[in-house]
Amino acid sequence: GEQKMNKELNLMIYPNPSNSETNLKLSQKNKKTEIRIMNQSGRLIYNETVFDTDSLIINTNYWPSGIYFIQALDNFNSYFGKFVVIK
Repeated sequence: GEQKMNKELNLMIYPNPSNSETNLKLSQKNKKTEIRIMNQSGRLIYNETVFDTDSLIINTNYWPSGIYFIQALDNFNSYFGKFVVIK
């Protein structure tokens, strides 16, 4: 099979900053991807595993304004990014 051990998973986050929803778009469809989002204090506030998809919409309508850190993990890759929620 294809070796992608050292390739980083690319992730688009938009709109950034966001208000009511944040869209995540992965560079490729994976059988399984875990999405984790932490707030500025490092507390895990969102954790979802998605299957056979390359996009996800997260409802940030009730999230307080601030900077959020995102981690996306599949079997071979990981991505770290951040986005801003402004009310």
